[in-house]
Amino acid sequence: MRGLLGLGALLMWVTVAFGASAQLPENRVALVIGNSSYSNVSRLPNPSDDATAVAQTLKDLGFKTVQAERDLGFDAMRRVLRDFAAEAENADWVVVYYAGHGIEVDGSNYLIPVDARLRTDRDVHFEAVALEQVLASIEGARKLRLIILDACRDNPFIRQMKRTVASRSIGRGLARVEPPGGGTLVAYAAKAGQIAFDGNGENSPFVSSLVRRLSEPGVEINKLFRAVRDDVLAETGNKQEPFVYGSLPNEDFYFKPVAALEPNLQVRPVPATTSDVAPPADVPPATDLTTEPIQSVPPSPSVLSKPNPRSPASGRVQKPIIKQKAPVETTLAPEPKVKAKAPVRRAEPRPPKVVAIRPAETRLPRAVVAHPIQGQAGPLVNRGAYPAAAAAPTYSPRLGDDPKDLRGAWGNWYDR
Repeated sequence: MRGLLGLGALLMWVTVAFGASAQLPENRVALVIGNSSYSNVSRLPNPSDDATAVAQTLKDLGFKTVQAERDLGFDAMRRVLRDFAAEAENADWVVVYYAGHGIEVDGSNYLIPVDARLRTDRDVHFEAVALEQVLASIEGARKLRLIILDACRDNPFIRQMKRTVASRSIGRGLARVEPPGGGTLVAYAAKAGQIAFDGNGENSPFVSSLVRRLSEPGVEINKLFRAVRDDVLAETGNKQEPFVYGSLPNEDFYFKPVAALEPNLQVRPVPATTSDVAPPADVPPATDLTTEPIQSVPPSPSVLSKPNPRSPASGRVQKPIIKQKAPVETTLAPEPKVKAKAPVRRAEPRPPKVVAIRPAETRLPRAVVAHPIQGQAGPLVNRGAYPAAAAAPTYSPRLGDDPKDLRGAWGNWYDR
């Protein structure tokens, strides 16, 4: 508690006070121009109100300088751009907003001052301010260079302008543009070739969405213009589409960061006092807690029964008793049973077959005998009835027998 009291005494008054225009860490400047009261054509109702709404929004966002101009002639517009270029060289962010009439001739865009006549198409180069001059006035900014053109309205100068060159093109609205280098954006209220509507309210559909989206915290600039595009398309029935030309480096740009503090925010912590950190009633003061004697806790009987071996009251120094841990039985995992494979029985060589070769039979020579009738020699077939050494049978004809009868006297021999 004493520490809390000391900490409360060391706390100091901290006041963070922001004025009506909260300053951002970066140096941001803006130029806002609204041309409504034209001398030679009908007056435009919205540009003056739109410029006022945009200028006030940028002031609320903490821009260091917001220069608002209305109904500028040719000389005044050129002078304002020249003076603003000197201020843009020392700035991190530069924003230029223009609302009024604009025209495109031969692919180049021009902003029309309120005193322009534009009787011929050649007068555009001498009585209007080229968009390149506006880009040149902001090229000295270090981080972000942004031009917002709400000048794509229906141009009445085109109807009364005399054409001096038949091939010269005068577009409806503004032509697309490619800003030089990185870090420069040119936002159109309506993309190239389209016309921006004034709307029925105090501000145009484009400005109404722009000032609302600029005030939203934590919205990156690319996402901001995408949201404005969706709002205007929904408001105009897809007849007007805002478009952004150019590119930015790999860095996030926020008009209103999330961490930015709100204006007129004051943080005043109150130092701690004794009444703020008083202890509860049931807790005694700190002095009562420190004066109470500390009661000793009697040792347990188990401790008294075992004398301390190193204590002098034991009479001698005993060796400390070291308890041996019971051996830990380790159970070995049973060895995996390996199933024995049956022995491979190899076929015994078989004995070669003995093939008995029978001896060739000796043939007996044929006996040649004389034919008994024709007296010719012919073979005598031995059919095994007579041995080889036996004499051949003789023929003894009988009287009265027919010599042609072969089954006569030697018929039995013939059958064999």
